[in-house]
Amino acid sequence: MAIVNILPIKDNNSRFDLVEVKSTNNCDPTPHCKIHGAMNCVAIHDNGKLWRCIQSNQLKDCRAGCEEIL
Repeated sequence: MAIVNILPIKDNNSRFDLVEVKSTNNCDPTPHCKIHGAMNCVAIHDNGKLWRCIQSNQLKDCRAGCEEIL
């Protein structure tokens, strides 16, 4: 399994404390929200990816987010 390196997003808005890295169903590990589960990769850039909770655009806004460094 690949090692996932994550860091807080430097936007003074995201909640890094709500992020954990885990693997489900024998898949490679990815960031997950501790409250809601799966996260979406919302952007890819030269150094990595930005991840946000799947609930980030819903009525009950969750601010879980991180940057994965490749």
